[in-house]
Amino acid sequence: MYQNPYQQRPQDYQPPAVHTVPVERSIAGLGHWIPAPVALLFGLLLPILPPLLCFVAPLVIMLVARTPFVREHGRQALNFQLTAAIPGLLFGILAMTVPYCWILSLLLFVACLVFEILGAVKAGTGEWFRYPVAIPFVPR
Repeated sequence: MYQNPYQQRPQDYQPPAVHTVPVERSIAGLGHWIPAPVALLFGLLLPILPPLLCFVAPLVIMLVARTPFVREHGRQALNFQLTAAIPGLLFGILAMTVPYCWILSLLLFVACLVFEILGAVKAGTGEWFRYPVAIPFVPR
C-alpha cells in the first residue's frame, strides 16, 4: 500500500531505535574500516596477504564485544571479509601469475572499500548494517 510521504505521522509514531553510546559506535565502526588499510598495506607487499589478514580485526572485535550492537557489526564485517577472501585469494594468485590480472584485485579492493565505508558510516550513526553481498559464514 502506498503511503503519501507528505502525510503527517501518527501520534504514537516512534523513530527506529538508534544506538547512542559513542564508544560502542566507534568500536563497531573499527570492525568495518580497519580491513581497508590492512589490505592496502599488505597488498603492496604480496597480493595474497590481504585476504588472509583482513578478517582478523572484525574477528577480534566480534569476540571481545560486550554489547549486541558491537557484536553484530563485528559479525557482519567478519562475514563480508570471509566472503571477499574467496575471490581475493583467487585474484591474488592470478595477479602473481597472469599479466594484468592485478586489475581484478584492484576492482575487488575498490568494491570492498565502498561497502566498508558504508558499514562504518552506519555504525558511526548508531544504525544496524548488513552487507548486501556477504555469505553468512558466522551464525548469530
